[in-house]
Amino acid sequence: MEEIDADQVVEDTWHYDGPHDPETVTSAAQALPRLVRYLNNATRPGKASLRYASNAYWIASQFAAVADLLPQVLGQLAHFLETHSVDPSLYDDRRDRPAAQTANEAVIELRNAVTATRELAKPLHAACVAAGHLGSDDLRKTK
Repeated sequence: MEEIDADQVVEDTWHYDGPHDPETVTSAAQALPRLVRYLNNATRPGKASLRYASNAYWIASQFAAVADLLPQVLGQLAHFLETHSVDPSLYDDRRDRPAAQTANEAVIELRNAVTATRELAKPLHAACVAAGHLGSDDLRKTK
């Protein structure tokens, strides 16, 4: 199988410098659970996708990188909702409470998620430090 350049796939689909609009940012967000679902399936016991400890290290390190990046986007979402909570066109579809109250609840939970993802990053980085020391004699024999 041909090697996939993940950076190029992402750049070809979602240009870092834009244009950014609601469609591109929501489609990028939709890709996240699909990629994790792929990894959930591909790394199940008995699959040939993890041959060496370095494979597990590499994947864990990518999740650590994601955990490092999540606080920024979650904080930006919180800021957006906080700013828009005063928008007179904003409404809560339940119609039993002010939209500003609902937006503020979401802001609080997003800020809680910022804290939680910072905590998640710590054991992921620790796992990477440990797994980074693992090697495989099988890998040496193939060189």
